[in-house]
Amino acid sequence: METKIHFYHVNDLHSHFENWPKIRRYLNQKKKEHQALGESVFLFDIGDFLDRVHPLTEATDGYANIMLMNQVQYDAVTIGNNEGIGNSKNILNNLYRDANFPIVLANMVDNEDDRIPGWAKPYIIKTTNEGVRVGIIGLTAPLYLSYIPNGWLPKESFEVLPQLLTELRTQTDVIVLLSHMGIIEDEHMAEMYEDIDVIIGAHTHHVLPQGRKIEGTLLTGGGKWGTYIGHTTITLNQNIPINLETELITCETLPVEPIDASEVQSYLTKGKQLLKAKEIADM
Repeated sequence: METKIHFYHVNDLHSHFENWPKIRRYLNQKKKEHQALGESVFLFDIGDFLDRVHPLTEATDGYANIMLMNQVQYDAVTIGNNEGIGNSKNILNNLYRDANFPIVLANMVDNEDDRIPGWAKPYIIKTTNEGVRVGIIGLTAPLYLSYIPNGWLPKESFEVLPQLLTELRTQTDVIVLLSHMGIIEDEHMAEMYEDIDVIIGAHTHHVLPQGRKIEGTLLTGGGKWGTYIGHTTITLNQNIPINLETELITCETLPVEPIDASEVQSYLTKGKQLLKAKEIADM
């Protein structure tokens, strides 16, 4: 019997909220539609959702971004370098305190105890209604010169993936990697690790309208700034993947609501107000 699993993702929004109301509506609507049809669906963010270039992000140390993410029923997210090195260690350790979604991050540890931070997990396993076990791993760009002074020790993919894939191989039917590593590393991982079914990519803002297959692994990429939403479908027969497809939905073509413009403007206004109210020096 054939079954399908749908994956939707956003990557590298960088606090460009212009399309956020449309993205939020689309993701939540698609989740409801698939669930109503009895189909399995997962929503992901692949990092760099926040960027301090936006006043609201700067004023709230990214906390406002997490509250916006809470408006979508995300099944898992990973962090990008903007979350990881755009914040101090203390801010990052508190950033996700009220998040209603899990953070998967397998290749960054606290350099004091060599452990993954308490707000993250190296992977999670989700089981669909049809009994398909989906393993979801998260990796972020290992930018040593920036992470180490911040109190973190990043690791390369080859330092963590072999062990993780060995653990997941017997526990899952599908393995999805949320990768904020960039297209070159995604291609390398696809060549090296045949157990990975899909690499949902980010960081280098690459655009892969129909994806790219390497050694049986499907690579995806949805650009930047909320221009696209990625939609990947895995078809399985008796819990074995037999077909993988991906597409990009252009957010510019999504329906607009009258309130969208004022909502986007309110984020800018609120951010400026908060920044103006902050005392930074007494001359």
